[in-house]
Amino acid sequence: MQRPCNFPNPLANAAPVCYNLSVTSTNGGIRMAQFDAGQMRDYVEHTLRPLLRGDGGELVFDDYDGATVAVTLRGECSKCHIADRCLQWCGEKLLADTGVTAVFAARRQKPFFWDT
Repeated sequence: MQRPCNFPNPLANAAPVCYNLSVTSTNGGIRMAQFDAGQMRDYVEHTLRPLLRGDGGELVFDDYDGATVAVTLRGECSKCHIADRCLQWCGEKLLADTGVTAVFAARRQKPFFWDT
């Protein structure tokens, strides 16, 4: 079923990104949306990544297994002391925007110019 695109577009000059979610029933009859890996990649790259780039950070999608989103932190994010809180915020934003529950797990990639 095609759903209307009602997600806010963080990029002013880009076309809106629409997500066609499949809805499934879970324990207790609660209906929850699910993403596949391609949809999660699009969400990370088109929604979360531009927001972090504004502060000099870089978030790169690595993998999604249905419960955990694996990302790589680069740029200012790679040395940030509150990156854990930022990843928690990413999970909360994902839930608020799409209804999908996932945990963000990250690895930090040091800039090439760092010694040791």
